[in-house]
Amino acid sequence: MRPLFLLGCLFLSVSADQPRSPIGNKPRSIWQLKPIPPRESRLDEEVGAFARGLDILEPRQTSTCQNPAVRKEWRELTPGERNDYLTAVKCLYTSPTKGIYPDKPFVKTRMDDIAWTHSIVQEQVHLVWTFLPFHRWFIQFYEDVLRNECNYTGYSSYWDWTIDADANNVPNAPVWSPDAFGGNGRFTRNDTKGFQYCVPDGRFAYPDVTLTLGGTWPDYEDDQNVNVPHCLSRTFNDGSGKKDEQGNYIVGDMLAKDFYSSEAMNITYSKKTYYVFEETLEYGAHAGIHLSVSGDMRLAVAPHDGIFFAHHNNIDRAWAKWQSMSPGRLVEYSGWKDRKETIPVSLDDQLPVGNLLNGGEPPVVRDYMNTKGGKLCYEYST
Repeated sequence: MRPLFLLGCLFLSVSADQPRSPIGNKPRSIWQLKPIPPRESRLDEEVGAFARGLDILEPRQTSTCQNPAVRKEWRELTPGERNDYLTAVKCLYTSPTKGIYPDKPFVKTRMDDIAWTHSIVQEQVHLVWTFLPFHRWFIQFYEDVLRNECNYTGYSSYWDWTIDADANNVPNAPVWSPDAFGGNGRFTRNDTKGFQYCVPDGRFAYPDVTLTLGGTWPDYEDDQNVNVPHCLSRTFNDGSGKKDEQGNYIVGDMLAKDFYSSEAMNITYSKKTYYVFEETLEYGAHAGIHLSVSGDMRLAVAPHDGIFFAHHNNIDRAWAKWQSMSPGRLVEYSGWKDRKETIPVSLDDQLPVGNLLNGGEPPVVRDYMNTKGGKLCYEYST
């Protein structure tokens, strides 16, 4: 079992002094996870890679990557490039669904196609070691949709949150500006469920964007129908659950120092096996951003928030950086594909993608191990 303490609680308002659940008492979802800071040492580091089901087969080379696309950090983009990217993202909110989920009337837009898929496969790709290759495929699919369906000519962008974490300035990071993804939701005192913590500015603010997937944050757990209209919501928080006099959550450093600062990431990069690196990254920086941004980012339909992909590009960048530290890591893949930890992963595993490919051939893990090999051809700017 994964050696991590979990809270079977969805929202970070749980008091810091509340006792944690026993090791191995896994939550149903990553969205029920309280992140754990990367640790300096783990018993797992001493466990041989063979015992973890390490697959050392060579990845299948189906293409030659001669001129890789460059994914830039948000701050590196020119104003024009940022506008082009955001325009393409907005296109997904206004483009109709491809009809790939005909029995789900609440799936109305192309963004819904993507977010709903993530929600229905989430238990197969979170809290298991398939997490990294699946999301590498997922963000590439998203980029392809932007380019092929929304006239976008650029490439994906990542948010290097270590820059803002190290400056103790995550709540004011450039990605939250009105000309980027918009800022923190403010308590509106609106009596209508789902409209209490709406993103207040930018092109994804209500009423320009109304979502139909997911519940009415923050009381969605009480809803009988969890897929109801609501605004894009965020509730920046420090994990304490405390609110100010206006009803807004105390923001603090948004868990930055312990979970996704340069110091925390250096501990993550120090892990010697894929098995331990993956769990440290998923439970650390990955969960830290999702839970401290909160709102829709806390739900399984988190891709509804455009910051999801800027975040996950940086998670993928972290994996690529870790892989670059040792030649064998491009083919190192170990762990379990199920939460009961009974089925070892394999490079030949097919990734679960719902109906996104509309009957097309499912992607295979080995094709997504190398950002410049297999089915991929990109690199990160730094």
